[in-house]
Amino acid sequence: NFWANSLFILPQAESEFATPTIIKLIPILFSTLGAFAAYNVNLVAKRSIFALKTGLGNQLYRFLNKRWYFDKVSNDFLVGWLLRFGYEVSF
Repeated sequence: NFWANSLFILPQAESEFATPTIIKLIPILFSTLGAFAAYNVNLVAKRSIFALKTGLGNQLYRFLNKRWYFDKVSNDFLVGWLLRFGYEVSF
Protein backbone atom coordinates (compact mmCIF):
# COMPACT_ATOMS: atom_id res chain seq x y z
CA ASN A 1 0.00 0.00 0.00
CA PHE A 2 1.55 3.29 -1.15
CA TRP A 3 -0.07 5.47 1.57
CA ALA A 4 0.72 3.09 4.46
CA ASN A 5 3.48 5.34 5.85
CA SER A 6 1.54 8.60 5.52
CA LEU A 7 0.41 10.73 8.44
CA PHE A 8 -2.08 8.98 10.67
CA ILE A 9 -5.00 10.84 12.22
CA LEU A 10 -7.03 9.22 14.94
CA PRO A 11 -10.75 8.97 14.15
CA GLN A 12 -11.46 10.61 17.54
CA ALA A 13 -9.50 13.68 16.41
CA GLU A 14 -11.67 14.25 13.34
CA SER A 15 -13.75 17.29 14.20
CA GLU A 16 -16.17 17.01 11.27
CA PHE A 17 -17.51 13.72 12.60
CA ALA A 18 -17.41 14.59 16.31
CA THR A 19 -19.21 17.93 16.04
CA PRO A 20 -22.97 17.75 16.59
CA THR A 21 -25.13 18.51 13.58
CA ILE A 22 -26.80 21.52 15.23
CA ILE A 23 -23.40 23.20 15.59
CA LYS A 24 -22.67 22.61 11.91
CA LEU A 25 -25.98 24.24 10.94
CA ILE A 26 -25.30 27.50 12.83
CA PRO A 27 -23.76 29.27 9.76
CA ILE A 28 -26.83 28.44 7.67
CA LEU A 29 -29.10 29.71 10.45
CA PHE A 30 -27.24 33.01 10.80
CA SER A 31 -27.05 33.47 7.02
CA THR A 32 -30.81 33.01 6.74
CA LEU A 33 -31.47 35.35 9.65
CA GLY A 34 -29.10 37.93 8.15
CA ALA A 35 -30.83 37.80 4.77
CA PHE A 36 -34.22 38.14 6.47
CA ALA A 37 -33.01 41.09 8.55
CA ALA A 38 -31.47 42.80 5.49
CA TYR A 39 -34.73 42.43 3.58
CA ASN A 40 -36.76 43.89 6.46
CA VAL A 41 -34.32 46.76 7.00
CA ASN A 42 -34.61 47.56 3.30
CA LEU A 43 -38.40 47.70 3.57
CA VAL A 44 -38.27 49.94 6.63
CA ALA A 45 -35.66 52.18 4.98
CA LYS A 46 -37.88 52.69 1.93
CA ARG A 47 -40.71 53.87 4.16
CA SER A 48 -38.64 56.13 6.40
CA ILE A 49 -36.24 57.64 3.86
CA PHE A 50 -38.54 60.63 3.43
CA ALA A 51 -38.18 61.46 7.13
CA LEU A 52 -34.41 61.55 6.77
CA LYS A 53 -34.55 63.81 3.73
CA THR A 54 -36.67 66.41 5.50
CA GLY A 55 -36.64 67.86 8.96
CA LEU A 56 -34.27 66.45 11.55
CA GLY A 57 -32.37 64.19 9.16
CA ASN A 58 -31.47 67.12 6.92
CA GLN A 59 -30.35 69.22 9.88
CA LEU A 60 -28.21 66.39 11.23
CA TYR A 61 -26.62 65.90 7.83
CA ARG A 62 -25.79 69.59 7.53
CA PHE A 63 -24.37 69.62 11.07
CA LEU A 64 -22.02 66.70 10.46
CA ASN A 65 -21.16 67.40 6.82
CA LYS A 66 -18.87 70.40 6.49
CA ARG A 67 -18.86 72.31 9.74
CA TRP A 68 -17.40 69.57 11.89
CA TYR A 69 -14.66 67.14 10.96
CA PHE A 70 -16.49 64.24 12.57
CA ASP A 71 -13.84 61.65 11.69
CA LYS A 72 -11.07 63.76 13.17
CA VAL A 73 -13.01 64.43 16.35
CA SER A 74 -13.94 60.78 16.80
CA ASN A 75 -10.40 59.59 16.04
CA ASP A 76 -8.75 62.07 18.38
CA PHE A 77 -11.03 61.52 21.33
CA LEU A 78 -12.57 58.07 21.09
CA VAL A 79 -10.29 55.91 18.96
CA GLY A 80 -7.07 57.32 20.38
CA TRP A 81 -8.28 56.67 23.91
CA LEU A 82 -9.37 53.12 23.03
CA LEU A 83 -6.04 52.33 21.37
CA ARG A 84 -4.09 53.61 24.36
CA PHE A 85 -6.33 51.65 26.71
CA GLY A 86 -5.89 48.46 24.67
CA TYR A 87 -2.13 48.92 24.55
CA GLU A 88 -1.86 49.41 28.30
CA VAL A 89 -4.17 46.52 29.16
CA SER A 90 -2.83 43.93 26.73
CA PHE A 91 0.88 44.58 27.29
